[in-house]
Amino acid sequence: MNKTCHIAKLCNEIQEIMENRLQIKFEKAI
Repeated sequence: MNKTCHIAKLCNEIQEIMENRLQIKFEKAI
């Protein structure tokens, strides 16, 4: 249970980083 929670937090962090990178690329494209 604890491992699953840790992995979920890590996945959420990775997802946020990926979204931020996509936003930066999108802003540069404009």
